Amino acid sequence: LQEQRKEMFERQTADMKESLELVKQLHIKNKAKAKKRESSLKEALGQSQSAYKEKKEALKQSQRICYEKDAALKQALQEQRKEMFERQTADMKESLELVKQLHIKNKAKA
Repeated sequence: LQEQRKEMFERQTADMKESLELVKQLHIKNKAKAKKRESSLKEALGQSQSAYKEKKEALKQSQRICYEKDAALKQALQEQRKEMFERQTADMKESLELVKQLHIKNKAKA
């Protein structure tokens, strides 16, 4: 009976050691998987941040271009208004000159 108990104890001890070894191996595998997952998540985060920075920079560039185009349009409009004003002023001077000449002719006839 004592021999039987000793054998049973040794078998249980061997089984427990084997179970412990399997648990250790499983823990090592899970740790490796977790590290791999963490690494891929960090890489994905880095790519996401990089894409965000690129899009943010592209938006800034686009806004800069819009501001430049807006400024150019305002400048062109101002130039156009200036030219139109100068043309109208010249036309008015010419009209005034014609009226003066007509007035002189009418005065001479009278």
